[in-house]
Amino acid sequence: MFRCPHATWREDVVAEDPDITFSLDTMESGAYESTRVDTEFAPHNEYMGALYQYSRRRITYTSDALNAFAAVSKLIASKLEGKTCFGLPNSIFDWALLWEPSQNLVRNPDFPSWSWAGWSGGLEMPSYEFTAEDLQHWLSTRTWVVWYQRQTGCHETILVWSPSDHLRDQNQTRSTTVPGYRRTEESDVYGRPHIKQVPQRFSECSIAPSIAPTVPVTHRGYTDTTSLEPSGSGLLQFRTISAVFRLSSQEVEFPRPVPGLCYAGLFDRNGVLSGTMWLDDSWRDKPSANFEFIVISEGRDSRLTPEFYEEAVAKVNNGRSKSMAGYDSDLVQCDEDVAQGNDGVELVDSDPVDSWNLYHVMLIEWHGGVAERVGVGKLFKTALKHAFAPGPLLKEIILG
Repeated sequence: MFRCPHATWREDVVAEDPDITFSLDTMESGAYESTRVDTEFAPHNEYMGALYQYSRRRITYTSDALNAFAAVSKLIASKLEGKTCFGLPNSIFDWALLWEPSQNLVRNPDFPSWSWAGWSGGLEMPSYEFTAEDLQHWLSTRTWVVWYQRQTGCHETILVWSPSDHLRDQNQTRSTTVPGYRRTEESDVYGRPHIKQVPQRFSECSIAPSIAPTVPVTHRGYTDTTSLEPSGSGLLQFRTISAVFRLSSQEVEFPRPVPGLCYAGLFDRNGVLSGTMWLDDSWRDKPSANFEFIVISEGRDSRLTPEFYEEAVAKVNNGRSKSMAGYDSDLVQCDEDVAQGNDGVELVDSDPVDSWNLYHVMLIEWHGGVAERVGVGKLFKTALKHAFAPGPLLKEIILG
């Protein structure tokens, strides 16, 4: 496969003749003129398509996962007026973290678990049909985490993104047609209004701050092999809400199985299905158990309203069946629609505030004082207050 600023070609696809019309082969191969892409897609959509194609390829050495994608990722990051952080565009970092598996994934220990480079196998970005304007609005109103990265060999931290990361003249402002963080005098460092930060967003929860974990001395962090300047250790440090839910793959069933993947449900302390996620197939036979999830941003699905979940809770509290067969069916059908590209998402600015009724949550596992990503799913906002003991906690996380 060959790629330059003007074209992308593959040896197994004939596309040199301009009179040849596009076919499924050429579309799936990624063999198209980049100028055509530039005019039709926003940079974040270019990233989404390129990552989808690249992740399905096999490389001889997993340690080359970032290097092999570096030219593409850096070109797209420059269009987004930012840089890359272990392969993710740092100017839209909250969105870039939401990648999901589309095939069975195997952990690649050369890179952090929150980066797609930390896994081998096919993956894709969420199916939100974001325009550049939509993504910009979502970043400024539906996210809150201030992302820091620990520096290598010490406890000092640096911001994953800062205004100085713009590749343009620092006296210029970010282009209004390019999505990304925009810091103002009335915002936090990532451009969100101060009133939208964690304590205000989760004021209804009984939040007990916890002590920041200590990174084991043996954990040396990771190396961003594409960085030409000193970079962070790949250990993210941030504060957000942590909560415990029961995870089970044996109490929900997806109508159209995906080879290599396992469909799992998140259940609250009342036994009500509160969310769903995709995991690798090794989770299929694991018994139901409680796991820790961290809340990382807001999500939505127009077919699932807060009242839908509250009705299920009310039925349980009134002594009716906890299986909630109809509830399960509707939630699964909604995910089936999403899998088929029919998620009913409209433009952000035309939606009412309460349409953002879900949270993007990350399933994590701790290894010493460092957490690792297992998967990302969606959870009803109103389910947070029904989490298992000790309830929602404001927690300092170190994610590797």
